[in-house]
Amino acid sequence: MKRGVRAANQCATALLAAALLAVPVNGATRRDTALEAQLLDHIKVLASDEFDGRRPGTEGEAKTLRYIGREFFDIGLVSGTNDPGNAWFAPVVLVAREPAASTAQFSRRGRTIPVPASQVLVLTSGKRSLVRDAPVLFVGKGDVKALSRMDLAGRVALLLDDAEGTGKRQDELIDAGASAVVTVLDADRTIDSVKAHRQRSGYALASDALGGDLEAFITRDVATRLLAGGGQTLAGLEQLAARPDFTSRTLDFTVSLEATTSETKIRTHNVIGKLPGRHPEAGAVLFLAHWDHFGECAVPPAEHLICNGAIDNASGVAALIETARRLSRPPQEKRVLSGSDAGNAYLKRQDGWALLQHDIPAVMVTSAYGDIARVEKFFDTDYHRPGDRVKPGLELGGAAQDVAFYVALGRWFADPRRVPSPQVK
Repeated sequence: MKRGVRAANQCATALLAAALLAVPVNGATRRDTALEAQLLDHIKVLASDEFDGRRPGTEGEAKTLRYIGREFFDIGLVSGTNDPGNAWFAPVVLVAREPAASTAQFSRRGRTIPVPASQVLVLTSGKRSLVRDAPVLFVGKGDVKALSRMDLAGRVALLLDDAEGTGKRQDELIDAGASAVVTVLDADRTIDSVKAHRQRSGYALASDALGGDLEAFITRDVATRLLAGGGQTLAGLEQLAARPDFTSRTLDFTVSLEATTSETKIRTHNVIGKLPGRHPEAGAVLFLAHWDHFGECAVPPAEHLICNGAIDNASGVAALIETARRLSRPPQEKRVLSGSDAGNAYLKRQDGWALLQHDIPAVMVTSAYGDIARVEKFFDTDYHRPGDRVKPGLELGGAAQDVAFYVALGRWFADPRRVPSPQVK
């Protein structure tokens, strides 16, 4: 879910999507400790157990919407829904999808290769996807540039797990023509850990078209069993994949995969506040962040059951609220821009991706990716897990700097002297 602040103090002709992860502030920069405290106050509320993980369709969602709406109203914003019947809260119908059935069968020369069902997981982004008796192509770490569509068409790609980007390579292989992708998990990941991360609800607009990607995960023990009948070893294939002259190769077994998802419709809302400008006909500068999270995402005997989403994305909501507050005040400040493009790898994770899908220009503005190692550590540990809670020492210096930058950008884009609009005469 998104909530936006539309700022048009003069006019606006550009769209700006702001997503936030907090990182340490440069010690040489003067800290805005008052703003950091305000951000922390918002995060403590939104990521509290009382809000129960902010899952759409729950009481935690209702509390979240009321909190954001009240903050916008107190700041002095007006409703931005343009719908008198739905002031502040714009209705949205979502579809929650959860993995349901998952089956996999492997065969060699017409004979089934028995594997434990508990060591295989099959998932789809659609309602139901399947492949039957497809040949298997070993692609190592999945360098798509070395593969043609003819190599992949009608085949299932067998991929070695890679903590640096397996998910991205799975997508690339599907896009390049593979019927499905089977990933051999490395020693650090288990089927249960993948289930914990992937088998919670995923949300999409009810109007969005269903996908149909098919992917599977198998343990190293299963991979060893599948290869043994053909006189090959997993260690041998890993050694081949590490060679600079490695090329993909067809294996001597086939695979049938099937996965389905269950669907539930949820009626929820976006929260939209507006700071009216002098030329509203010229458009708006749009700030986005998502308020929703996963609710209760763990089961006993886990000590903590709630995905509170403190960083993802209570911090983003906090930044949005304080950006709105400062946009309603006189101008302030400057910021140094980084020339790094490391954050581009995470383009699809930010809220502006929904706009880019419709060819609406949007950028992600955040100091988070100035320390890419810190971001990747967060993705590997607390991201989308119960560990994303308000903890002692939560660093918000970078977040406070980001808010000041969002305010400056909002004013710049809203000034027709800098960004003229053909609609303004």
